[in-house]
Amino acid sequence: MREVIKTETLNNFKDFSSGVGASLKIPTKLDIDSGGALQYLTINIEKELDNSKIVINQTFSYLFSQPEELVAQTGLILTIKKTVRSDFYLHFWQRELMDRIFSKDRINSGNPIFNKTFSVRSNNPNIVNSIFTNSNVQDLFLNNKFLVFNVNSNGREIKIKLKNMVLKKYETEEIENYYNNLLFINNLIKV
Repeated sequence: MREVIKTETLNNFKDFSSGVGASLKIPTKLDIDSGGALQYLTINIEKELDNSKIVINQTFSYLFSQPEELVAQTGLILTIKKTVRSDFYLHFWQRELMDRIFSKDRINSGNPIFNKTFSVRSNNPNIVNSIFTNSNVQDLFLNNKFLVFNVNSNGREIKIKLKNMVLKKYETEEIENYYNNLLFINNLIKV
């Protein structure tokens, strides 16, 4: 596995955040950083959209004695929160054997491979069809086996979350791909 360098990682996030007009925040954790051999670096990118706020983050750890050598502690997490008029939920998962045999939660995306691989449950099938008939969204999920996606509303706020569970340093282009797909999905969810 390639060594993750702190400076390179910060530069990737800086490049991405400046490219999309977002703010880069690196919160300090004085209670953790004040002692011990293991230190943490959390990188947050925040951007206000029309009626939404997107937050992208990833946390790394490093040894106090080797501050440039990062180890990814979390996958890349992208979250959009926005106000909505009605409840909406979408649960999306990779099919297991029993899902393939008995499930009614099928997707009609126009792509038979995608339809056989994933199941979905939602209270708005029109939005689901709009999201998953897009070939870029299909490619995102077919090419990233450890990608978690869900949408839940709580009262008048909805949270759209996309998380890649792979613990690694993400390149600027990868972050952009997740970001653009999440923005596309966000624009389709109008409830």
